[in-house]
Amino acid sequence: MSPRVFVDSNVLLDGLISSWGVSRAILILSVRKVFKIVLAQNVIKEVEENLLELLGENPEQGKQLINDYDKLIKLLRPEIVSLTTKEEIIKSRHLIKHLPDVPILVAGIKAAPDWFVTENTKHFSSAVAKRTGLNIIHPDELIKILKISK
Repeated sequence: MSPRVFVDSNVLLDGLISSWGVSRAILILSVRKVFKIVLAQNVIKEVEENLLELLGENPEQGKQLINDYDKLIKLLRPEIVSLTTKEEIIKSRHLIKHLPDVPILVAGIKAAPDWFVTENTKHFSSAVAKRTGLNIIHPDELIKILKISK
């Protein structure tokens, strides 16, 4: 069974927008079935909101990114974690200081992935990892773990 990698919206967006980079490599490796991407509905919603914002700012680039995103999701065939409920957010609020990150953290806990990958290691800190039991790492660390050089 392939390892399961939960990605935060910043990794998904960076991988989609960047033509080069570690986040892009993570998406490519998932398409190549090196591991299984796990996406929370909360992450999908956040990414789609950001893409719609780009569409308003730059319609041509926004349309292209939305098309690329649709293709990417089809290629990734991700495992999807359901939206976080208000009850789950309230129950888990104490686990992380930054309130907007609670739904993503809860989704990560529900998914129980091998790795929770985020560029936001300031909010998703080692203390949060310890409290939740999640293996929270930066995209660079995942590449090192997989022994793939940049």
